[in-house]
Amino acid sequence: MGKSVYPLLVMERDVQKQERTGEDADGERDQQRRRVDPGSLAPWFLARCCLSTPPPPPPPPCHYVAQTDTRRALQSHVHYTQEASCLQHSPLHPLSSVHASLAIINTAPHSQPTFFTMTHSYTTAQLNSFLEFGIQLAQLAGPVILEGFNSRFSPERSALLVKKGNTADLVTEWDQKVEKMVRAQIAEKMKDHCFIGEETVAGGEECKLTDAPTWIVDPIDGTTNFVHGFPFVAISIGLTINQEPVVGVIYNPILNQLFTAVKGQGAYLSKIDETPKTQGRRLPLSYPHAAPPLPSLSMALVAGEYGSDRSTDIFDPKVKSMRNLAARDPSSLAPGRAVGHAHGMRCLGSAAMNMMAVAQGQIDVYWEVGPWEWDVCAGIIIVREAGGVVVDGCGRDVTDGELLTGRRILTVRGCCGEDGDSSADASAAAQMKIVQEVWTVVEDIKCPRK
Repeated sequence: MGKSVYPLLVMERDVQKQERTGEDADGERDQQRRRVDPGSLAPWFLARCCLSTPPPPPPPPCHYVAQTDTRRALQSHVHYTQEASCLQHSPLHPLSSVHASLAIINTAPHSQPTFFTMTHSYTTAQLNSFLEFGIQLAQLAGPVILEGFNSRFSPERSALLVKKGNTADLVTEWDQKVEKMVRAQIAEKMKDHCFIGEETVAGGEECKLTDAPTWIVDPIDGTTNFVHGFPFVAISIGLTINQEPVVGVIYNPILNQLFTAVKGQGAYLSKIDETPKTQGRRLPLSYPHAAPPLPSLSMALVAGEYGSDRSTDIFDPKVKSMRNLAARDPSSLAPGRAVGHAHGMRCLGSAAMNMMAVAQGQIDVYWEVGPWEWDVCAGIIIVREAGGVVVDGCGRDVTDGELLTGRRILTVRGCCGEDGDSSADASAAAQMKIVQEVWTVVEDIKCPRK
C-alpha cells in the first residue's frame, strides 16, 4: 500500500465547530463532508477497518508531538494503526495482531497528544482458545435462552418482566440468569480477565473499559423481541484486548445461528454444534466471490432502531435522522443538505442481529445512536472480519475504545467498487462514499453515558 494520506475532514470540522455554534456550524460541517473525495480516504479506511495489507515499517520512537504539528501526529496514528492491524499477516511475526508497543495517539483539537503503552500480547493460538471458550459460553447459554423464549406461553409470563426505566426498556429473569452463569464461568476459567455485563452494570457496578483482556457480554440482546416471541434474539460475547475487539461470538438459539470471528482470521456462520471454520460458511455469504457493489445510499437497505431511550433530546433528532435517511422530499431536509432516500429501511430490534445482517451482506448499512458496548462489541469484530467497516455514527474519528463506549454506530457491509474492482483500495473508497452520505444526512446526536 502506498503512502497513507489521513483525511483532515473530521478534525477540520471539529475545530470549526468549536469556533461557531448553531446552524452555521452545521452547514459548514456538511460542506466539509460533501467536498471530500471518497477515493482519497481509502488509505485511512484500510487502516481503520482492519483490511489486510503488507505491514509498513513501525513509526520511529516518539515521546512528544507538538500540538501544532497535527499532520505528523495523524500520520503517526495511521502508521501505528496499520501496523497493529496487520502484524498477524506478516509470516515473520510470531505474535497476534493484538501486540503493539505504541498505542493510539490522541490528536483531538486543542488538546495535548497523549501516548499509552500496550502491554497485553497474545499468540494466535491463545486467541483461538479464547474463541473456543466464548463458543462454550454460548453453548451453555443457548438452552436457557430458548427455555425462556418458549416460557412466554406460560400463565406466569407477565411475572418474568421487570421494567427498568420505562415500558420500552425491559429485563427478564432470563437476562439475569444467563449473565450470572456466564460471569461465573469467566471468573472460574479466565481469572485474570475483566468482565462488563449489561445486567451487572444495571445493578450498579462500575463500567470501566481498560487495556486488560475484558469480556463484554449482553446475555439477551433483543429483550423486547424475546418477550414478544420475535426470533431476532441473541447472546453477544465479545473480548477486547487493549480496548480493541479481537474475539466475537454471537449466538441466536431460536434460529440456531452462531456467528464467530477472531481478528485476522475471518468471520463465520455455523450452527452451534458445528466447527465454524470447517463446517460453517465464511462471511459475507457471497464468499468466495467478491461482495456486490454498493454505488450509493439510494441503493442501500438500511437498518436502524428507535431504541429504548425515548427522551426528546435523543429521540427527536434520531427520528429526524431516520426521516432524512428515508426522505424523498428535499423540503423535509435542512437547506443545502443532500436527500438520503435509502432503498429501504428495516428495524430488527437487536443491535447484534442488525450487525450480523450486515456481516452476511443482507443489510447494507446499519446506523444507530444509543447502543452500549455490550450490544456492539462482538458485532464490531465480526463485521470487520466479514469485510465491513464500523465507524462513529455521527462523523467523528474515534479510537476503538471510544467507538465501543460512544454509543453511536455506523456499519457498512463489504462491497467492491462500482466497476467490479474488488481491490482493497476500491472497496474502501466505495464504503467511504456510503459513510459520507450517511454522515451528511444524520444529526450529530450527543448520547450520554448515564
